[in-house]
Amino acid sequence: MPLDLDLSCNCSRLVRRQVNDALLDVLSNRTRADGTRGCSTLTVSRSAGRSTEPVLASAQAVAGVLSVRATGFGRWGEPTR
Repeated sequence: MPLDLDLSCNCSRLVRRQVNDALLDVLSNRTRADGTRGCSTLTVSRSAGRSTEPVLASAQAVAGVLSVRATGFGRWGEPTR
């Protein structure tokens, strides 16, 4: 199930660009340079169908992220709540 998730992140000003790139990398379903996958579609859809917690935890673990919260959450193509 594809998800539409809006995040609001508070991050260090000095590394905003690097934090943004790292968040996109972590939340991507692509294979990263080290061979691991970001939040894979399968992992996210199993757990995030009920909760944003796994995605928020992954985003919060990125160096430079001070805080993160979900501002919208729903199935792709439907209104977020």
